[in-house]
Amino acid sequence: MENELYNVIILNDDYTPLRHVVHVLIDAFNKPEENAVDLALDMHKNGSSVVDTYPEDIAKQKIEKAMEMSSEKYTYFKMKLEKAEA
Repeated sequence: MENELYNVIILNDDYTPLRHVVHVLIDAFNKPEENAVDLALDMHKNGSSVVDTYPEDIAKQKIEKAMEMSSEKYTYFKMKLEKAEA
């Protein structure tokens, strides 16, 4: 179905530094620094955090950018898409 929305979810791991997570949230998702820090801490505390909700194509582009930023140095960094509840 067109215009379906998806949650972009960032997953906690024991290896990726929080400063990198915050950098990704600021750069790939255009989050203000304070919001990025809050999301990173929520992810760390709860195991995952919803970054934002987007149409599927935009969500995939943002995840791709985040993964490219992490691919060389932070191989444990993971994100996923989940269909948003209507």
